[in-house]
Amino acid sequence: MKPVDARPQLQAFNGFLAKSDGKDKLTALIQYACMFISAGEPGNAKKIQASVAAARKVFRVFRPLESVMPIINSPSINPNKPLPLEILAKLKALLMGVYFAADHVVRCTIVTELTELARLLQRRPKESEAEWNARRNKSLAEIDARLLTLVHASFQAALAVACCSCAPGSPASWACWASSPRP
Repeated sequence: MKPVDARPQLQAFNGFLAKSDGKDKLTALIQYACMFISAGEPGNAKKIQASVAAARKVFRVFRPLESVMPIINSPSINPNKPLPLEILAKLKALLMGVYFAADHVVRCTIVTELTELARLLQRRPKESEAEWNARRNKSLAEIDARLLTLVHASFQAALAVACCSCAPGSPASWACWASSPRP
């Protein structure tokens, strides 16, 4: 029997991992495998899944730019391809760019609002109690607006997480389905 030469497969795998998208897909595979193994229950697999989910964000930093590159490289409609398919491809690239950009905006908004709230509520060095109360009372409208923005962004992030974890076929969807009220 002739030995199997695995070099072509290893070279293809190495080429796959040489791209950030390939690394993202491999870590996604690990993340979803851990999600499946844990079935949403606390434990080591759930901890690994959460850690890998946080690590994947690094690979998606420039995803909005990658998504719209087909439109930037070729903004016109290709006459050699069917028009509906061309329009769908352009629309897909545009909407994926918007989706990934909005994902970054939500995360940045949460961090920004938390930072600004901490700045507004923090007592400055050598500031008397009366000065701090006066400054805080003066900025109550801004604090309320920032709290509302923070709550809104947090709900968006929570909704995105809930939509991902309750998607059909995911292990967590069984728990979502089981706990949902029946007519």
